Amino acid sequence: MVAVGGRKGTYICGTDMLAAGNPVLPIDFNVGAFSGDGDGALLLHRELMDDPARFFPGNHASVMDRLDTLTLEREIHQVSAVAQRAAEFLASELPVETQTPAEPAPRSRIRRFVSYVHNAVSNFVTWVGLARAIEFLRGL
Repeated sequence: MVAVGGRKGTYICGTDMLAAGNPVLPIDFNVGAFSGDGDGALLLHRELMDDPARFFPGNHASVMDRLDTLTLEREIHQVSAVAQRAAEFLASELPVETQTPAEPAPRSRIRRFVSYVHNAVSNFVTWVGLARAIEFLRGL
């Protein structure tokens, strides 16, 4: 899961994903939300800084060493580069399954996943709007 902005709903979804053993990448973009019921991704990001192994149990040291490459401040990095890195961080946590002849190679599955996440995260504005809509609907 990539957590961007939001409030309580984003935080709950993130903690649920962590409880299910999935990696969560909370990005410290302050994009706000419709409601004032918490900090969402910003709170998850603070928790990531305190306990990176909870968010990336298999690769936390590497992720933490490169976390500063996910910034959009001062336009140092392009959005597409940040999206690619975010996808790579998440893909690094995917388990490599036992390969059988009937299945595609794990690397091709990972590449497809990375490509999918990259394309999704590249549409940052759409994601933010979706997250806000979900929070709004949860508050009804």
